[in-house]
Amino acid sequence: MSSAQTAGACTPWHPAIQPRVRSATDPIVGTGLTVGGFWRWAHSDLLDNTTRAVLAEYIVACALIDRSEVRNPWGNHDALMQGSDGTGEIRVEVKSAARLQSWAQTYPSKMVFTRLSGRSWDRATNTMGTKREIRADVFVFAVFLSEDPLRALDDIVDVVAWEFWVVPGATIQERGSRSVSLATVKQIGRGPVAYKDLATAVREMASARERTG
Repeated sequence: MSSAQTAGACTPWHPAIQPRVRSATDPIVGTGLTVGGFWRWAHSDLLDNTTRAVLAEYIVACALIDRSEVRNPWGNHDALMQGSDGTGEIRVEVKSAARLQSWAQTYPSKMVFTRLSGRSWDRATNTMGTKREIRADVFVFAVFLSEDPLRALDDIVDVVAWEFWVVPGATIQERGSRSVSLATVKQIGRGPVAYKDLATAVREMASARERTG
């Protein structure tokens, strides 16, 4: 995203371009290469903290049966799921953390989740909100547990090596901080939640907040 406008934007050059769902066999015309080859080259390092965060979004979105076919990297939340009544939608933000990183380390990384709030962005008009806010109804904090460098490349694609904690967005809002430690998440959230139970936990957390809020 570039040169987003704040508040009232001018008439855009073109409307937002919706992404096309790609296949690994799609050709990169004129090269003999494929989109799958690009994916393999660009995203195989799943231990990289940026790629790991996208992987966490993907596995959580699939657990929640998110209906989006393509990730929106600049979206105001990471996943949408149907509420308990089957009509309303729950906005879900996914944050990930790990002690073990792909680069050489002298000590494990601290378990801190950042950028909890932000200014809303409207893709259709390329405009930004004027203030930071919590943009999700529920947060899912995904923790990669492996601390064994010899096993990490296998563990990263094994959901058993992940831990999931669920926190209402309103609880994050009340804290008023743009970051939160794993220790605090364990105090204010529910977990660890089994992967197969994530959808239920998110719905219950959203519903409970509606009843008490």
